[in-house]
Amino acid sequence: MSKQSDEINVLLAKSELTGYELAKLATLVCQEHIREQMMYNYIAKKLIPSFVNADGAKRVSHDDAVAWLTKFASKRGANVSVLTNA
Repeated sequence: MSKQSDEINVLLAKSELTGYELAKLATLVCQEHIREQMMYNYIAKKLIPSFVNADGAKRVSHDDAVAWLTKFASKRGANVSVLTNA
């Protein structure tokens, strides 16, 4: 396994992701830099479903992250099979 797919698997193993982690995952999947602020803006504008966890921080659930990223990556022509194989 490559370092890239190891990083993807580590991020996908989480039950909830921050905007930063989602941007990192999008960067790995799309193989182009996706800015962290873009993810936080999408979360704030409710383009990516989120919730507030027990600590009071906004997070994106694993299922919502994978669903959104599958759509986002396929629009950019990226290989989305890495999301379903993890």
